[in-house]
Amino acid sequence: MMRKVIFLTISILLVVSACTFKNVDTQEKQYTFALGLRPLPKEFLDWWFENLDELKSENGKLVAYGYDIAETQEVKTSPVLDPSYLPTEYDMREEGLVTPPKSQGLNGTCWAFATVGSLESAMLAQLGTDGISQRFPFIPDPYNPDLSEQFVAYYNADWKIEPEVEHGYRLSWQETNQDIGGECFFSTYNLIRRGVPLEEDFRYIADKCDWIAWNPPSDSSDSWKYHLVRPDGTVVIPRYNMFADYDTYINTIKSVLKTYGALCVSMIVYKDFKDKECYWDKWPSYGEVYIHDDSSPDTGGGHAILLAGWDDYYYDFYNDYYGPIWILKNSWGTDHGDKGYFYLPMITQDEFVNKQCPDWKIEPDCMYVPVFK
Repeated sequence: MMRKVIFLTISILLVVSACTFKNVDTQEKQYTFALGLRPLPKEFLDWWFENLDELKSENGKLVAYGYDIAETQEVKTSPVLDPSYLPTEYDMREEGLVTPPKSQGLNGTCWAFATVGSLESAMLAQLGTDGISQRFPFIPDPYNPDLSEQFVAYYNADWKIEPEVEHGYRLSWQETNQDIGGECFFSTYNLIRRGVPLEEDFRYIADKCDWIAWNPPSDSSDSWKYHLVRPDGTVVIPRYNMFADYDTYINTIKSVLKTYGALCVSMIVYKDFKDKECYWDKWPSYGEVYIHDDSSPDTGGGHAILLAGWDDYYYDFYNDYYGPIWILKNSWGTDHGDKGYFYLPMITQDEFVNKQCPDWKIEPDCMYVPVFK
C-alpha cells in the first residue's frame, strides 16, 4: 500500500532538479535503453554490448514504469534505530563516511552528483573500507570511492504521464542523455540495473553540454564494463506530509542517515541563495544557516543535494539563528559555502502540523539512499 502511495504522490508532484545555466552546443543526442536488472554476469555484458543496436525499441527508448521502480524500493516510515540512542550532533565528514564535494560545472546534473554521492557514502557506511575492497576490488582507494557522475548523467530520465486503459494512466521514464535536469526516484533505480564505473574510467565533462557526452576511456579499453558498482535496492523516506507525527519523521531521517549513509534530497533554490553577493558566495557573512528572504521570490528551480548530518542545537552568530539544522553537501565546488557544504533549518513543528513547510527546505520531497544486501 505504501509503495502505491509513493508512486501516486510522485506522479502528481514530481520535481525535476536542474540548477543550470543554458547555452547552445552541437553535441549529438543519444537515446539509450535499459541494461537489465542485476545480477549481470560477464557473459551477459559481453552479449549486451555486442548486440546494442538490435536491442533498441522502435523509438530508440525503453519505458521503465513507476511500479517496476517501486519494486526495488524499501519505504521507511518509522525509525530504524532506537531514537534514544541518536546523538544531538552527527556529521559524516567527521566520521569519514562521505566523499569530498565536487563541481557540476555549467550543466544541470546536480541530481547525478547527489545520486553518486549517496552511493559513495552508502558504500562507506554499510560496507566499510574492508567490505568495499572485498566486494569491489577494482576500486583503488576504498576510503574515497570515486564514481562517475558522467555515466549516471548520460542515462537521464525523460519522464511523462500517459493514458492507459486498465489503470487510467501510467507514469513512465525513458532514457535520454539530454541535459534537462533529473529525478533521484529514477536515477537510484538506474544504479541497480546499470551500475556505475569509476570516475577515472568515465570522467566528468564540466563544460556546458546540452547533450551529455558518452565518455569512456580514450584507450578503447573495455575493462570499465566489468568494473561497475551496483547496489541491491533503495531506501526511500516519504515526504513529511506522509507521517503522522513530527518526532517519528525527524527520527526516521536521522536513523536512516546514520544506518545507510548520506541521503539524496532536494530543495528549491532561490536567487538569494545562489546569486553573487548572496548566501552561497558570501558565506558566512549572510549567515551560516540559509534562511530564505521572502522579498526575493525569484527561483532558479529545483536542486538536488546530499544530506550528510544534523545538529539539534546550532547557533549561527551571523544571523542569530538558534535551533536544529541539517548539514548538506553541494555540487558547486569548494570555493564557496563552508568548503562545499551549507546548512538549512529543519522543518519546524508548526510547519509539520500545518502542512506548510517552505519549498526551500528539504522536507517537501522524498529522500533516497542505495542499499547493499
